[in-house]
Formats: sequence, C-alpha cells, structure tokens
Amino acid sequence: MAKENKLFQLIRSMSKSEKGFFKKFTAIHSRKGENNYVKIFNAIDKQKVYDEAKLLKKFKSENFVKHFAVTKKYLFDTILKGLKAYHAKYLISHQITQLKSEISILIDRMLYYEASKHVAKAKKAAYQIEAFPMLLEFLELERNLFGMHTFENSTTKKSAIDQEISEVLKKIENQNFYTNLYDQFYAYLRQHSNFASKEDQKRFSKLLDQPLLQNINQALSTKAKRSFWAIQATFATLSGDTEKPFEVSQQVMQLWENKPEIIGEQPTYYWASICTHINHLYRSRRIPELKKWIGKLYDFEPTTLNLQISKFERYSLYQLSLIELTQEFNQLDAFVESYEEDKMVYEDLLHNSEQRLILYNITHLYIQAQQYSKALEYAQKLTQIKASEVQQDLQRFGFILLAIAAYSLQKSDLLKQTIMQYQEFLEGATTVHKYEQLILEVLATNPVQWANFADQIQVLRDDPYEAYGFQYFDLDKWIENIKKGQP
Repeated sequence: MAKENKLFQLIRSMSKSEKGFFKKFTAIHSRKGENNYVKIFNAIDKQKVYDEAKLLKKFKSENFVKHFAVTKKYLFDTILKGLKAYHAKYLISHQITQLKSEISILIDRMLYYEASKHVAKAKKAAYQIEAFPMLLEFLELERNLFGMHTFENSTTKKSAIDQEISEVLKKIENQNFYTNLYDQFYAYLRQHSNFASKEDQKRFSKLLDQPLLQNINQALSTKAKRSFWAIQATFATLSGDTEKPFEVSQQVMQLWENKPEIIGEQPTYYWASICTHINHLYRSRRIPELKKWIGKLYDFEPTTLNLQISKFERYSLYQLSLIELTQEFNQLDAFVESYEEDKMVYEDLLHNSEQRLILYNITHLYIQAQQYSKALEYAQKLTQIKASEVQQDLQRFGFILLAIAAYSLQKSDLLKQTIMQYQEFLEGATTVHKYEQLILEVLATNPVQWANFADQIQVLRDDPYEAYGFQYFDLDKWIENIKKGQP
C-alpha cells in the first residue's frame, strides 16, 4: 500500500465497535470546532478505494484543506490514541500491562504492601487469560518484593512462590509440546490431502502413541487442549475420516465458549477455530449448521487488518461452498459480481493462496453450472498465478478445469495447448497421480469410447491415495453429463 494511504489502511482495519469508540473518544478529547477530524474520518470510512481528490473536493470550503497533510497526520495519531484507550479498557492483557506500570511506581515509592496487592491482582488476571509468560514476570516480581520488605511468613511464601513458578513452567513446557507436535501434522497436511505413503502413516501413528496424547486431561491449558484436539483431527483428516474431525472441532468450539475472556485476547486463534469448524461442517454436509456458523463468521468483528482481509476471503469461500452444496447455481453470478466489486478494497493486500482457492471454486462451480465461457475465463486467471510449494494441487487441477472448459467449448487448439502445459507441469512434479493421467487420456479420446474408462475410474475411487482427486473434480459425473448430452 502506498505510504500516503496509511490513514485509509488504518481506518479500514477498524472494527465497528472500535470506530464507535473512536468517535466518542474524539468528542470527549477534542476542543470545540475540532470535530472536523470526525468528518474526515467518516468520509474516508465510506470509500472503498482511497481517493484523496474526492476528499479535497468534498471539503474544499473547509480551512483544514489548506494543510491537509498535517490534518491527516493528526487524525492518524488520534486514531492510534483512541485504539490504545479502547483496548486498554476491554482487553485483560492491557489491564495487566497497566497494573505492571502501577506496581513499578509503588515499588519506587517503597509502598511494598500496596505493590504486593497489585501483583496479586495482576496474577489473577494473567491466570484468567492463561498468560503464562506474564505470570512468570509477576511471580519473580512477587518473590523480589519479599527481599525489599519484611512480610509475615516470608520464608513460607517464598517457598510457595517457587512451587508456583515450577507449575507455570510445567504448563509452558506442556503447551509447547502440543504446539510443536501439531505443527508437524499441519505442515504435512498443507502439502498432502492424505497420507502420501504407508510409512508416513506409521510415523504419525507412532507419534499419537505418546502418553500425553492418550487423554485430554494431560493437556494443562486451554491452548494445549486446543492443540490436543487439533492433532487428533488432523490425523483423522489425513486418514480420510470425515466424521471424527467434526466431532473434535465441536470440542474445540466448546473450549472457546467455556473461556470467552480468551477470545478477545486471541482473536486470530478463535478465528482459525471458527474456520476449521466450518470446513468440517462442509465436509460432513451439515448444511443448517454450516449456514449458522457462516453467519457467526460474518458477525465476527476483526481487530486487525489482516483478520479483516481473512474474513473477506474466508466468507467468500464459504459462500461458494454453500452454492456447491445446495446446487443453487442461480446465485453464482450475483456472488461473483459482488466479490469482484468488494475485493477492490483489498486488491493490493489479498493473500495469493486464498485468491487462488476462490478462483478455483468459482471455475469449478461454473463448470458444474455448465457456464463454460465463464469457467474458461476464471480457469485462465487461476493458471496464470504461480503456485506456491504448498498449493501444487490447486495449480495442477486448475489446468484440468481449463482443459475441461476448452473441451466443452470445442476450442481444440486451446485444449491441445493446455494439455501440453499440464504435461510439462507434471514433469516437474514430485508425484503424478493415476487420476491425473487418466484425465489426460479421457480428454484425448473420442467421447463414444468413454464408457471404456468406467472400470478404471471405479478402481481409482476405491484407492484412498487416488480418491482425493474426485474432491477436486468428479470425472465420472462429468462424463455421465457428456453422455446425456449435457457437457
């Protein structure tokens, strides 16, 4: 984003409640006549794309236009102050930070007893949000207080503090164990939609045999418990189980509901849990619940620009998922039009991986809807984006969708070119699935001979390693439509 648009970026990153608080904050802290800043704030907030020329035209009669650069800087700084005040009021972590400052002031003035009471209050808040590193700081501070001032039963209390420090360190170590193990599973999942070999499956099965993964009570914090369930769900997903990940996801969402105070402190993790739950609802085809959680996702108020962008991208993907599940293809054009318009706001900030996934889903849905010209348009956009290492599947199936669209539109030259590009792409791939080779063979064959592929397709459907391809594109269903005269 251009440097001069930093004010626009800051404003569009704010949630509804943050914007409401800022307007009240400005009204309280501004002198008479300074509400011009709210006018500028509101004008920028209404823009989908930053346009300073429009702002200057709108406020041409205002005195602040003469020094607009200075005015924007002041507004930027005031928004930051407002956000700081907002989060200090609503986030427990900010309250803890404030307590820490007050403790330092009290110690400097040798008010040790009052400082110890503040430490107790800070510790209680840190336990509430499971902020263990913060806890260690306050426990060490509490222990030092006994060296500055003589308290009743100091020796006993120091011993208790040492024991408490050991317990907190144990929780940190426990949390790190689950987090690191989950990272191994997740890194593998991002590269493979199922186990690439029996050796991999044995390796991960052995990891699951560890004592700490036998019982949820072995996890000593909410974050550790979330990681415990995430490991179980990821292994089940890799094994091709669609039911257990959903059941596990329900457990994770229950953890969040049991500790709502942590949601504000860890919005990114909460957001990720909602998205994971929706993914499992989609895979298990629970449409009513899926709609409910997509609604919850829509109501979620991002606290950062990155989360705001993720909300736009994920909500778009889930809307496409609903269209696919309900087969309501009449809603597709309206969605695409709205998506293309809304994404202009974030054009330079969107994540390539998410945009590639959205393009893939739009293309796939247009093929299902038999709107092949539009499918071709989006397949070309998809294949023009260079795939990252972890998104090879989308890139390779993007070529398949492009070839399908070209075939259906009887664009023989484009079909030949696409098949050639796809073959070149596969030459550089670490693995080539029989499913992909079969599709190339089908596309190069006369349709009247496609019945000969029925047995081969069924064999691939029954093979756990090959069956994943049907999640990307259902080959035999498409062939069946062709045979019915519905390309």
